[in-house]
Amino acid sequence: MPENSTESEIPTDKDSSIVTGAGSPEPSAEPEVSSILPAEVAEVVGKLPEPIRKSMELSIVSMMQGGPRMGHPLVEKFTPEHITKFLDYSHEETKRQLTLRSSNRWFTLAFILICLIFFGFLIVFLADQHSAILLDILKVLTGFLGGLGGGYGLKAYLDHKSED
Repeated sequence: MPENSTESEIPTDKDSSIVTGAGSPEPSAEPEVSSILPAEVAEVVGKLPEPIRKSMELSIVSMMQGGPRMGHPLVEKFTPEHITKFLDYSHEETKRQLTLRSSNRWFTLAFILICLIFFGFLIVFLADQHSAILLDILKVLTGFLGGLGGGYGLKAYLDHKSED
C-alpha cells in the first residue's frame, strides 16, 4: 500500500517534531515533559485526563523552552544613534508641548480679562438707567459661566481619573 503523499511531504526536525507553516516546530510534548519535570509532577500530569494532559504538557514545554522572543524585525536594526535620535525627538516634542501649554495659559488669561472688562462695562453703563436689562443679562451670564465652570471641572475630573 503506497504511503499518503501528504505525510511524506511534512518536514520534520531532528526531534521529530512537526514543523508548522510559520517555520517554528511544534513541540512533541511526551518525551520532553517527562525529562523536564520532577518525577512527582510528571506522575500527577500523567494522571490527568487526555485533553487536559496534552494542554498542560504543551504549556509546560513552551514555558521551559523560553527561546528568543520574536519581536519586530526593525528592533534588531536599532543602533545607539537611532536611540539618541529618538530621545532627541522626544525631548523636542516635550518642549513643544510646554510651549503650547504656556501659550494656552496666556490666551485663557487674556480671555478672562476681556470678559471681566465687558462685565464691568455692563455694570457701569446699565446699572443706573436699565437695571431690569442688567439683571436679565447677569442671570444669563451667571448661568453660562456656571455651565462653563461645571464642564471644565467635569473634564478635569475625568482627565485626572483616566490618568490613574
